[in-house]
Amino acid sequence: YFSFDKPDSSGELLPATQIITHTGTSANKKIQTQSHVHSTFFSPDEKYLFVCDLGNDTLYQYPFDATAAKPVDELHVRTYKVPSGFGPRHLAFTPDGKYAYLLNELDAKIIAYKLDNDSLTSLQTIVSTNVEDTVDGDKGAAAIRISPDGKFLYASNRGNANDIAIFKIDADGTLTDVAHIKTDKHPRDFNISPNGKYLVVTSRDNNSIKVYTIDQQTGLLTYNGQSVNIPKPVSVIFATKN
Repeated sequence: YFSFDKPDSSGELLPATQIITHTGTSANKKIQTQSHVHSTFFSPDEKYLFVCDLGNDTLYQYPFDATAAKPVDELHVRTYKVPSGFGPRHLAFTPDGKYAYLLNELDAKIIAYKLDNDSLTSLQTIVSTNVEDTVDGDKGAAAIRISPDGKFLYASNRGNANDIAIFKIDADGTLTDVAHIKTDKHPRDFNISPNGKYLVVTSRDNNSIKVYTIDQQTGLLTYNGQSVNIPKPVSVIFATKN
C-alpha cells in the first residue's frame, strides 16, 4: 500500500506504508504454483479492500481506514475460498453496494455474493463462457463490469470463446444468462461509458479497440462501426472532465 505526497507538493508516491504477503497454491499445477494477487478493489463505501488471489483460490476482505498509520487491517481480514482451480481474477459491485460478483479466470465461472452485515454470502455460481475448450487449463475469463443502472453484468472470455457474456441482474442478486456477443481475438479488457450507452472492448491479439452500443432495455450489444487500431491494447479507462 502506497500513499501520495501532499497535494500541494510534487504528487510523488511515498515509500510503501504496508507490504502484505499472501501464501498458498491450488489445484492447477501449471498456473497456481504460488500466491498471485491479480487485482484489488474497494467496496463502494471504501470500508473494505477486496483482494483477488488467483494463485491460492481466495478472495480476501481487509478492513480499510485511510487515516490509520497502517490503512489495511491485516488482523481482521475475512477470507472466502472458492473451489479449487477457479482462479479469482476480478470483482465488480452493483452501484448500490448490495451485491458483488467474482469472475474466476481459470474455470470461467462467476460467483454472485450478497454483501450484508459487512460480509459476503454466496448466492450463485454461473458459467461465464459457453465454450468448453481450454487453453493450458485456462478458459480465459478476463474482465467483469456492471452497467451504471445496475441492470446488467458483462464479462469477457478469451481462449476459444472470444466474446462478451451478458447477464441480467435479478432483484435477488442472482444472474440470468442473456447472450454471448462475439468480439475480436482476446478481449482482455472492456469498459462501459459513464452514461451507460457504450461498451468499449480491447482485443489484444487483434490490435483493436471497438465500440458497441448497449440496448438499455435488453442489455444486448451492437457493434457501431467505430474502431481504433493500436498495438496490443490491454485496458480501457474513461477519463472524467474537470
